[in-house]
Amino acid sequence: MSVFARFVLATLCAIILAAIAHITAILVMPWTSANHAAERLVATSTAERPQLISGPGVETWLPLPDPSVAVAACAYDLAEGPFRFSTSSSAMMHSVSFHSRGAGVFFAVTDRATSASGLDIVVMTQEQRDIFETLPAAEDDRALRVVAPEASGFAIIRVLSPLSSQAQSALAEAQQASCVIEPLREPA
Repeated sequence: MSVFARFVLATLCAIILAAIAHITAILVMPWTSANHAAERLVATSTAERPQLISGPGVETWLPLPDPSVAVAACAYDLAEGPFRFSTSSSAMMHSVSFHSRGAGVFFAVTDRATSASGLDIVVMTQEQRDIFETLPAAEDDRALRVVAPEASGFAIIRVLSPLSSQAQSALAEAQQASCVIEPLREPA
């Protein structure tokens, strides 16, 4: 093998190893990050209302926040039961996204895609979903049911204030959402 061929082979091997190292580092980052959003929001897992994390006049740890969007979040742990997130509809646009530490965003929806009364979403594990399906159906429960890829995570609600004069209303609406754990009763 010529000197040039060995040089090309060594260079290609180095490039492939560097690419593998970079891709591995990117994929491992969510699990090794000490300042991950899930860690910052753990304190909100027992609260019934979301915590404001960004908006007009709110001190935030988010990089480059949008001044016309109020952002609030609440964490959940499905060990005690399904997590119910609900908010009423209004003239301002709401969006909700559900995140888990390893899988990132696993579900997102806006209030325009649901009923006129607002958002009502129940996040549960597959086991909780199986138990829920054996329970007598509640006819008035029209909540959207979502199976989470992991038992813990957090919900982010964003409320858009189309005018700067409505910024305080957007902050209030973001905090009016409900974040509760509802234990399931196993069938007898």
